[in-house]
Amino acid sequence: MNNLIIRNYRVVLLRCCGYICKDKDKLCKVFSVGGLNQFTKKIFLFIWIFIFSTLGRVGLVSSVNYSTKLENMRGQGDEKNIIGYEELLADQKNDKVLIIDVREQKEIDETGKLPGSIHIPMGNVTQMLNLTDEEFKNQFNKLKPDKDTKIVLSCRSGMRSANVQQELLKLGYENAYNYIGGWSEWETKQKS
Repeated sequence: MNNLIIRNYRVVLLRCCGYICKDKDKLCKVFSVGGLNQFTKKIFLFIWIFIFSTLGRVGLVSSVNYSTKLENMRGQGDEKNIIGYEELLADQKNDKVLIIDVREQKEIDETGKLPGSIHIPMGNVTQMLNLTDEEFKNQFNKLKPDKDTKIVLSCRSGMRSANVQQELLKLGYENAYNYIGGWSEWETKQKS
């Protein structure tokens, strides 16, 4: 693959079209090999890749969904219905609390789910809560929650679970809580 390095505002091409270009004269030879259009396309492609990969590494170009502060990356959900690690540990021991891990199956396969939780992917939670009591019990080996049951939602970092929490609150599940730290916090605290 061709490489592009920018040093002191000068473009230096390495191994372009079979030539090693270290100075202006050899760069001119590259222009004559393979035609200007082919060379120009390669240059623009490599410059584009270089600029965005470099700026991304130093934080000048980033996705709208990312932030440098961990607090901003975590989902908040309903501010009064947020729980932390210590409360989650207590809820894991309480049979009256339903803990739902809303991550995708692939994530569960890679890491496992929170102990004491059931797994329902984010997009299926409301559908599963519409099952009959018997169907829910058969599928999850837990009692189906009623509108007053404390439900703790968890994902990787609290964002998806915050979205599911909002859905459940709209459906009348007033005790839907978001575990803000998610799997990431739980795993870190378990290892320490």
